[in-house]
Amino acid sequence: MKHSMHNPSVWHNINRLHDHLADPHFKGNKISIMIDCSSGEFNIPRTIGELESKIQLPKEPLPQLKHAELTISVGDKGTISFEWVDTDKEIHLTEKAALILRSTLDEMNRCGGETKSGSPHEALSQCMSSMKRELSSEIAEQSAWRGDLKRMAAEKLLLKSSSGTYLLRNGDECTSEIEENLAKHDPFPVRCFVMTVVGKSENIYDRVLIQRPNGWAIYNDDLELSDYFFKNLSEIISQAGGKTPLESGRAA
Repeated sequence: MKHSMHNPSVWHNINRLHDHLADPHFKGNKISIMIDCSSGEFNIPRTIGELESKIQLPKEPLPQLKHAELTISVGDKGTISFEWVDTDKEIHLTEKAALILRSTLDEMNRCGGETKSGSPHEALSQCMSSMKRELSSEIAEQSAWRGDLKRMAAEKLLLKSSSGTYLLRNGDECTSEIEENLAKHDPFPVRCFVMTVVGKSENIYDRVLIQRPNGWAIYNDDLELSDYFFKNLSEIISQAGGKTPLESGRAA
């Protein structure tokens, strides 16, 4: 079962709360939030003026918002717990929005129960770090995965292999730079991996595969990348020219 942190809406909520807690103006143990009744995503206006400006946006349908409070408690051992308090019982969430809210709270409380620092901000930082680790775990389960294998070693392993034979690996400095630059344009965690594959003319080439909570993409020198059409790894491997994973018996 896919971890709920793979849901972009859950990531959005935790990321918004994380930023809010990092604000030096935040005091106390309660956060006033507005929940989109359809999507379950949080809207946390910093000021009344910011909220009014969102409401007055011209020519855009206004989402129905439900007001609530998030209460933060610190346990004796430094653990953190988050509780949602419904302050607007007249407005109801859709089934989808209620699921996103529960998943958000479950993730925050899971991380809050693991921390011993007494810091809500640190607990949410752990949530986001966990998300990034889980992104890489999916590809690491593939039989073609070779971890930190370098380009020259990958090419050597694939020599004399048939067209479409491929292996998957972590990237290099160039891939890390792509990942860093993409992260500046993307509100969600982004991971980059490399598929090294034998082409139709037996040439060996690399394709950079980009993973995000809502799917995969093939990098084509576009830092504004927004089209994550591929919902699973096998689909994007096929699109990038991969047919047969490298025999598991052949290791670097």
